[in-house]
Amino acid sequence: MAEALIGKWRYESMENLDTYMDAIGVPEQVKEMAREHNPEVEISKSGSDWTITTTVGEKVIVTKYPENEEIEAMHMMGKTHEGMLIHCK
Repeated sequence: MAEALIGKWRYESMENLDTYMDAIGVPEQVKEMAREHNPEVEISKSGSDWTITTTVGEKVIVTKYPENEEIEAMHMMGKTHEGMLIHCK
C-alpha cells in the first residue's frame, strides 16, 4: 500500500496555507517562497530505503528514510527533526 505513494506529487491548492504556516511559525521568507512556487515532492524507494525529495523553487531538500530506523532530517526552514518511517505490511 505504501508503494502507492511512489511518484511525483505537486500541490494543486494552497487554501489556508498562510494560516497553517503562521500556526507552525514559518518565517516570512519561506512563506513567500511557498506562495510564489508550487512545491513538488518526489517519493522513491530502493530496497527498504525511501527517499523524499522536496523542491520549492531553487531549494531542494532530500531526506532518506531507511525503514524502521530513526533518522535526523532537515526541513525547509533549516531546522532538524527526528523521524522514523514505519512500514507495516
